[in-house]
Amino acid sequence: LVLEQGYKQTLFSGVDVSRDTYGSQQRNVAFRVLDCVHALHEVTGMVHCDIKPDNFLHVLGYFRLIDFDSAIEDDSVTSDVFEGYTDEYISPEHAFAQHNKCQLKVTRALDVWACGLVLQEIFTGEALFGDDQSKLPAKLAEAGTYSRVDEIVRERLDEAWRGKRETAKYSG
Repeated sequence: LVLEQGYKQTLFSGVDVSRDTYGSQQRNVAFRVLDCVHALHEVTGMVHCDIKPDNFLHVLGYFRLIDFDSAIEDDSVTSDVFEGYTDEYISPEHAFAQHNKCQLKVTRALDVWACGLVLQEIFTGEALFGDDQSKLPAKLAEAGTYSRVDEIVRERLDEAWRGKRETAKYSG
């Protein structure tokens, strides 16, 4: 058995949002994250189901996606809403299935949602829902419809960017 040695670096190690005015560091990290997830989907046909910053390990200049405990085959249907996911990165359909104790069709969309939340953190340095991130599953499950989920996300993005514009206005 041969294992690679990983380094205890996060996705955000070495990325200084305030000094990288063109976002090249963030784009590089984002590309690596998306490349890992794309490879998992295309090569194995599996859905990770627990995409989050902590599940990317830095190895010899590359990121590796780790922790496949909750991985499941794409297009599977499960009535057993699995454990091992992280609440802060749960997708709307997973939250709805968990809340209503109904079947969940596992597709790549679960990972795509989580990737979007990770990308938000890479480019802004903040979680989309900030301190309320742990309340995300309940918010999504209660929303019930995709149009309401869109409203929730749009409201939060507007708040976040409004705050950034205000900060930029007073710091420049």
